[in-house]
Parts: sequence; C-alpha cells; structure tokens
Amino acid sequence: MNYIYGLQSDVGIIKDTNQDAVAVKTVDTSFGKVVFAIVCDGMGGYEKGEVASASMTNAMIKWFDNDFPSLGEDFTFEDITNQWNYIIQSMNEKIISYGRIHCPKTGLGTTLSMILIMKNKFFVGHIGDSRIYKIFNNKIVQLTEDHTLVAQKIARKEISEDELETDDERNVLTQCIGKLRRISPQFKYGTVENDNIFLLCSDGFRHEITKDEMLNTLKSENNNSSNDIQVNIARLIERAEQRKEEDNITAVVIKIC
Repeated sequence: MNYIYGLQSDVGIIKDTNQDAVAVKTVDTSFGKVVFAIVCDGMGGYEKGEVASASMTNAMIKWFDNDFPSLGEDFTFEDITNQWNYIIQSMNEKIISYGRIHCPKTGLGTTLSMILIMKNKFFVGHIGDSRIYKIFNNKIVQLTEDHTLVAQKIARKEISEDELETDDERNVLTQCIGKLRRISPQFKYGTVENDNIFLLCSDGFRHEITKDEMLNTLKSENNNSSNDIQVNIARLIERAEQRKEEDNITAVVIKIC
C-alpha cells in the first residue's frame, strides 16, 4: 500500500497566532510503508494554546520515531492504545502543571486527533473536537466523537445535528488535554482499501464547510496526486475564510493508493 497526502494550516482572518499544530510522517518498514498524521488545536481563548498543541504533537512524533518501530508487525490494538494512552495521560499532567505556572488565570489546553495507517488497517486516537473523517464509496463518515456540550445535547436529542454548527455552545469542550485531571481518549481501529481517503481537521476547517462540500472536493477521483490534494485543501480553506470563519484552520488529507 502507498499513500499520497497534503496538509495546510492557516492562521485565519482574525487571529494573530496560529494555535493549531499539524504533522505527517511516513516510514518504510519490512511490512510496507506506514503513515502517521496528527492535528492538535490549542484551546481558543486560552493563553499559549500553541504551546500545548505543539507539545502534544511533538510527543506523539517522538513516539512514532522512537517507540513505534519496536512494536513490530504483529502488534495488537491494545498494544498501541496502551502506549498512546500513557503518553496522552502524561502530557495531560505536564500541560496542567505548565499552565498553573505560566497561565494561572486561564490555563491552556489542546485537542488531539491522530491516525496511524499500515498495511490494510488504521488506528485512531482522539480527544476534543478536532475530527477525523473517512471518505469512501462516495460517502463521508466521521470516525471521531466530539467531546463537546453540543454533542451531549445531540445524544440527549435536545438539538438536531443540523443545529450543531449554530449552537452557542458548539465550542465548549467536555474533554481536552491540559484542563482536566481525568480524561478518557477515544481509540478505535478499522480497515482500509485503495482509494480510501482520510481527512483530519481542526474545528475551524469544518464550521463553514458542509460534509457534502468536503466529500465532493476530496473524493478519490478528484485527488490523484499530492498536488491535487494540496490544491483542494487550499480551496476549502479559502472558502471557509470567505464565509468569515474566525478560527485557525488546519487540514490533512491522506489517500490510500
């Protein structure tokens, strides 16, 4: 299996600082090429959110570079989630401690959405309201759960999914890294096939862009090269900014080929 990908992160039309962090890494192994991607959104409104997002991203990249190779080809879902959860919980404590010293009034925090793809499998780790989508068979499916108050409202059927993006509490998180002592990240896995596409994005990317627009722009036949992907990500980010999205905007798109 091979991969092509593109990514872009934009400060947006209002903010002075980009608090999003993003990375994609690939490695050739004895069992084929592996790709690892991560998007972290430093908490809007908190001081030094970019410190939290960059620290979390760097910790996971360090894991991929140093610890992932030792897992070997036949690691289990439990093997990888144990390692990921240990890092997430450790970074949560570190960011809380940093915030107490450097940002005592507001603290700081970050979301985390990451994916590892190898052979015909994917593994996802997630906390917060950044998202990972899978695009396949002319449909788009959200793989991650939103850890937000509005997601809880939807679960209780107090509002519909159509009202999610206009609800006043859409940005209020129930979980993130760096704010709460007890966090419960989401972990999941699944299978991949040729022409599957994965989208990782911060919430700024999706507020003003519909799922149909994501699907129509990012489906397989429109993304036959890394340049195609890069152009299409840029097109969607520009559209979000034209619609007056005020947040930082970040997206990664990976195609299996």
